[in-house]
Order: sequence, then C-alpha cells, then structure tokens
Amino acid sequence: MTMCARLILGVCVLASWIAAQISGVAYTVTVKADVLDRTFVSMTVSGTAAEGVSIEMPAWSPGAYELRNYWKLLRNVEATDADGKTVSVTHPSDVRWTAAPAKMPVTFTYDRLEPASGLFGAEGTKPRSGKREHVAFNPTDTYAYVVDGKNAPCTLKLVVPDGWKHDVPLAPGGAPGVYTAPDYDTLADATVEMGKLRIHTFTVGGIRYTLTLDRDDPKFPMESVENLLRPIIRHSIGMMGGTAPFERYSFQMHEGPGYGLEHLSSCTIAVPYFLLRQAPGQFDTLFAHEFFHLWNVKRLRPKVLGPFDYTGPCRTKHLWFSEGVTDYYADLICWRTGITKDEVFRQNLLGEIRRLQSNPQRLKESVAAASMSAFDRGYSGLSTLDYYNKGKLVGLCLDLHIRRETSNRKSLDDVMRDLHAAYGLPKAGFGEDELFGAISKSAGVDVAPQLSKWVDGMDELPLIEMLATVGWNLEKRAAASVEGAESRRRRPRDSWSLTPMRITTYEHVEALNAWKADPYTERVPRE
Repeated sequence: MTMCARLILGVCVLASWIAAQISGVAYTVTVKADVLDRTFVSMTVSGTAAEGVSIEMPAWSPGAYELRNYWKLLRNVEATDADGKTVSVTHPSDVRWTAAPAKMPVTFTYDRLEPASGLFGAEGTKPRSGKREHVAFNPTDTYAYVVDGKNAPCTLKLVVPDGWKHDVPLAPGGAPGVYTAPDYDTLADATVEMGKLRIHTFTVGGIRYTLTLDRDDPKFPMESVENLLRPIIRHSIGMMGGTAPFERYSFQMHEGPGYGLEHLSSCTIAVPYFLLRQAPGQFDTLFAHEFFHLWNVKRLRPKVLGPFDYTGPCRTKHLWFSEGVTDYYADLICWRTGITKDEVFRQNLLGEIRRLQSNPQRLKESVAAASMSAFDRGYSGLSTLDYYNKGKLVGLCLDLHIRRETSNRKSLDDVMRDLHAAYGLPKAGFGEDELFGAISKSAGVDVAPQLSKWVDGMDELPLIEMLATVGWNLEKRAAASVEGAESRRRRPRDSWSLTPMRITTYEHVEALNAWKADPYTERVPRE
C-alpha cells in the first residue's frame, strides 16, 4: 500500500470514528400489569452520530444455540431528538432500524411483543386476575443495540407496577430500579425477573447470592435450595482457584418446561413449579451445570463465542467441551460433595452410556460436526447426535485417561484451571485448532491423538477400558435377535450394566478415591 493510500484510508477511518461516537445508552423498560401482550422499551443514545443512529435486534441469545430472530417481536419503532421532535426512522433490513441525522441524544421507543414460546425468551406466570404478576426475559429479546456502539456504557431503568420487586444481576445505579453495565454484552447477559417475587439472599465466601422465585410463596423451601447450593458453590469456586469471578450472583427460578440457561452472573432455572417446590434436590445437577458454566463457556470459551455477533449463527466445533464437559462436572460436583450417592452417580452415568450406545448416529456423525451444526438443528435436533451426551462421556474418558497416564498426579481439574488461566476473560478465548494442544500441555500427556478420534472422528469411546481403571465393570450384553414382523416394529438394543468389580486391586481403589476426592470445598469459607 502506498503512502497516499494509507493516508486516505486513515482519513476515512478517522472520519467514520468522528461520525459516530456513542458515549452511552440509557434503556427504560416499562411493564404495565393490565397490558398482557407486550413490554415497552425506550433507549436514549448519547454521543455524536453525523450520519444518524442505527439499532439492531439480536437473532439469538448466548448460551442458547438457536436462531430466534427477535426482530420479529418489535412494533411501533419511533425516534425523537434532544428537543423531543420526531425523527424519521427507516427499516433497511429485518434486524436494523436507522434514525436520520438529528440533534443528539436520540431516543428510540418500541413495543416488544411477548414471544409465542417462552423457551429461552420472555416468560411469565399466567395471570390469575387478568393482570400480570410476573415477567422474566432474556435481554437479547428485549434490548436492541446501537450499531458500532456495543462498547458504550449502559444504564437500565425498570418501571414496574406497584408492589412488584425485581432482580437483575448488575451493579446498582444509585436509584431504585436502576442498574448499570459497562457495555451491551454485559447488559445483554443479565437476566431480568420482575413481579410479585419471593427473594432470598445468603452469603458464601463473602459473596452475596440471590434466590429469586417467580411468585411470593411463603411455603416454598428456600432454605432447602440454599443448603443444596452451598456445597455446589464452594466446590466449584474452590476447584477453579478459590476466588469467585463475580461480585453478585442470582439463581432465578420460574415456571418452565425443564431447562436452564447460563449467564455471566446469573442463571435461569425454568422447571415445573410443583416439582421444584416438592423436591428441589432432584434438580441438583441442573443447578450445578448452570453454575459451572460461570467458568466453562461464560469466561473460558471458543473465540467465536465472544465478543458476540448477534446477527447470525456463531459456529464452533467445541460445544462438546463447553456443554458436554460442563455436564460431566455437574454430575461430578454433586457426587464429590455427597449430594449424589455412589450408586446414583453410577446409574446416572450408565444412563448416559446407554443413550449414546443406542444412538446409531454416533457411528455416522462426529461430535465436532454435531457442535458445528447446532444452529441448524435447534434443540429439537438433539435426538440425532447430542453434543451434551457424547461430550459428557468424552469428558469422562479424557479425565480418566489423564489420571491413568499420570498416576493421578494430573486430572481434568488441572486442565480446566490451566485453560481458564490461559484463555479466560478478559483474554479472547481459544481458537478452533488450539484446544487439543492446550489440553495436552496442561495434562503433560499428549491427548491429541485420542481427542482426534473421540471428537473429530466416529470411533467408539473406550468406556469399558476407562471405567475399569477405577474398578467399575461396564458390560455389554448383545440383544437377542428379533425375527419376522416384530423385527420391523422395533430394533433390538444391546443391554448395558455398570457395577463395581467383584475383585479390585489397590490401584483400583486408589484411582477411585482420587477421582471422587474433594480437596476443594473447604478452600472457600462457608459464609
């Protein structure tokens, strides 16, 4: 490039930077109890924008690998300038609205309709009196962002009916119902619960935790949920270095079909309410899974998963690691802390093995390919090859392989800590071709050949071999053949069992005890 060309390019870049310098975005979200089908949003954009201000609506929510196209929910998009005068707004594409050049700040207003489905979107308990009593939403279905302005600081003000409470895991903004975020990504990763809530707080290791329930039920067993969560919190933080990577954290529980969704300083637990109320312990691994995501995926993540491109699919071949290994640790944490007993842990593991081995797709599709195609299949496509399921068992094999090769001097625990230190926020994350080498470096064992087979290939996982190292016998019994018309109605399945070996060695016992050992919980103070 010539000196003249570089000068012209520099002038163009400088002109673009001067033309649009966004210094802040102030959001106001208004909920009206008697308006059931929509929420009202305004966003005031401050700074300079000589060519006008453009906003866009996300197409998906981080953590939920499915296109939802939230722009379809917006209605009545309008804009005014600093003097309150109407500004012309165009709609040049599905996701974008542009306000003409005007005196700053410019304020956009719009109605956000309630999604037809609450999955990974806005949800609310059904009103019993013709009025809303609860609203919860993922910010990406509600907040538009300023094009080229996602790095600007944001404020959020909630305007809610009298008597409502709210829980938002952001820094308080100095007034009731006001919160602050350093940028849009942080704002968009802080879920909002509003309504006639029951809120319970407790402290672990000097950090404040909030349990938020979508209704004010005085009989709900908050203390039981707290007692369930305390060992999960302490073990997870202790394992990952002993220091919590957040200043506050919220577990937000509301009625739902049975899912969880992780966020930077909170998680959504959306399960049938009567089940949660009767026996919160049955959701132990769901709570543990979402909490462990604080490290694996929210801070330690593939490069393509942050900073986020909200306009379309962000594909990675490593969802097996971000989701499946997280699921492995959910079971492991509950087992190590005594929440899950030995036989229950073993039977849960056997269930995952049976699920994988009964799926013929495992021999046709790699878990890397299943990860890459997550956005194409949506959550209804998990019946093909589930990267949660196979990724969990890859995590099991990887952990036991490292332990065997190093005589229990190293484990996947060490790998998780080292990867977080090397690639975790504020670092950019790991590249698609970096992970296997980084795991090998941490473990002190070259695991790339194994991972190439287990992740990129379609080889059977060495489950029998790996579980034998801890004295567990995984046995396969071939299914009896079915002939005639019956064979066309159902496909015979192999039978699997997982039991302790009748005769074990000292090495087996030592390996099992090391795998189950909990040296982490006591590293984090109880309060």
